[in-house]
Amino acid sequence: MKSILLVDDEPLVLSGIRRSLFGLLDDIDILTAGSGAEALDILAQENVDVIITDMRMPGMDGGELLIHVKELYPQTVRIILSGYTDKQYIMRTVGPAHRFLAKPCSDDELLSTLNQATALRELLKDKTLQNIVHKTDTLPTPPELYTQIIAEASRDDADLGRIAKIVSQDMAMTASLLKLVNSAFFGFPRSVVTPKEAVTLLGVDVIQGLVLTAHFIKEFNTTQFPFFNPSDLETHCLMTARLARLIYERHNNDSVLIQMSFLAGMLHDIGKLILATAIPDEYAKVISASRENNRALLSMEYELLGFSHAHVGGYLLGLWGLPGQVVDAVAFHHEPDSTETSFTPTLAVHIANVFDHELRVVHAEYATPIFNDNALARAGVAPNIDADREACLSLLPEE
Repeated sequence: MKSILLVDDEPLVLSGIRRSLFGLLDDIDILTAGSGAEALDILAQENVDVIITDMRMPGMDGGELLIHVKELYPQTVRIILSGYTDKQYIMRTVGPAHRFLAKPCSDDELLSTLNQATALRELLKDKTLQNIVHKTDTLPTPPELYTQIIAEASRDDADLGRIAKIVSQDMAMTASLLKLVNSAFFGFPRSVVTPKEAVTLLGVDVIQGLVLTAHFIKEFNTTQFPFFNPSDLETHCLMTARLARLIYERHNNDSVLIQMSFLAGMLHDIGKLILATAIPDEYAKVISASRENNRALLSMEYELLGFSHAHVGGYLLGLWGLPGQVVDAVAFHHEPDSTETSFTPTLAVHIANVFDHELRVVHAEYATPIFNDNALARAGVAPNIDADREACLSLLPEE
């Protein structure tokens, strides 16, 4: 049974959300608290999966409450539900919040958020892994630059110029962004020299993916993994993103899902960086065993750890509130659903990842990942796989 704690100093608000949740979810235990102090008392006695709190409350506000929750109960998913209108300010000041929902929140949005927050926990049934991941800062809130971009992009009058200005505030990110935009991967006919040009040419979704990728690579401790090159991983993720976008375009013209395929491709391997940071000794053994035995990294992860980098990455992005299609593609890019009959971003990233390992030497010491033939056949793409391969070959940068 899922357990959700609602915190708000207005009884009518609490009762309204409670009624909505009873109508949306089965098998749920809903607890309520009228203050931060009362919430902490409940948390000391109950196992709570998700806490949803208002921001402005007398005494201890929602931000202060979630700071305590993060420190004392790190496995609890933390969500702000607030009528305060400046989302950018909220996300900047409430660091411990995994998600932000604005009042009034529709039932559909609330249900979607809770489903992502709770269903993804099923990926991490291993309590040891949960403790390892959550006791560290490897499941932090999104980097500030990312939350600012999200806040601006969600405005009714969202402006690319303002997004470019946000990017420009981080000189390291600006340099990384311009370097990538001008690389052979994007193939623009002229040099891009300003963040505004980059944002205009790439689009907000791609910029978000670049920011998250750069954040993880920046935080990665290379001294712990001298044989683990984050630049190579970044190249692989970017190439997988381009291939995933091309593959999805060849099978479906949904522009939104095309962009999601690209974003998921960029982020599909961030779980490797998380594991290398959270459990460096254990993950070093996984990598060494994969290389020494020419085994697929995924199989060695399951064998030595009992879980995979894909699930860890999907779990994190789900907590951060990325679209469900992106989360699914990251979490299951090695293991697409063999019962799915439609072509999804998950399948696009699955194919793109295999192609990039197959068409380029990504890691010579690892066994090349293979297709899930059942998933390809069920989705009806198996007959086109050779044509997809040829199309992807044309995108590979010249050495």
